[in-house]
Parts: sequence; C-alpha cells; structure tokens
Amino acid sequence: MPIYEFKCADCGNIQEVLVRSGNDSDKVEMRCKACGCEVLERVLSRVGYSMGSDKGASPSVSAHNCSSGNSCATIDIPGPSG
Repeated sequence: MPIYEFKCADCGNIQEVLVRSGNDSDKVEMRCKACGCEVLERVLSRVGYSMGSDKGASPSVSAHNCSSGNSCATIDIPGPSG
C-alpha cells in the first residue's frame, strides 16, 4: 500500500495519504486536514536512501578523460562481489 503526499491548493498544507488498492469500499476521501479544501495536488516525495554496507563503506568516484576529449566519471558502489 503506497503512501502519497498531497498539497492543499488553498492553505499549502502537505499531508500523507495511504492508498489501498481494491474495491470501491476502500475509497479515500481527498480533503485537506487543515482547512477542509477538496483541491489537492500530488507532490513528489523525498526519498531517504543510503548506499554502502553496514560497515560504513561508501561509493567512490574516479574521474578520467573519455576518448572524445571530455571528462567522464566512474562510480564504484560497494557491495558483494562475484
């Protein structure tokens, strides 16, 4: 069940809404909890994401020159090998 964020068009309040998939009895009432407005816009949520292992390893970036004369970068992401 995904959780979406919506912003109120009147007061700007941002709220989370749990969306259940299923039959019509699972419909969600879309109304601002702060002011009662029914005009809400879905906003792109921030995502918390970390890379690396629990040992504190982090990705490394290696810069080098490409064949076209431009600079390029390679990212090494730690993790299991093989």
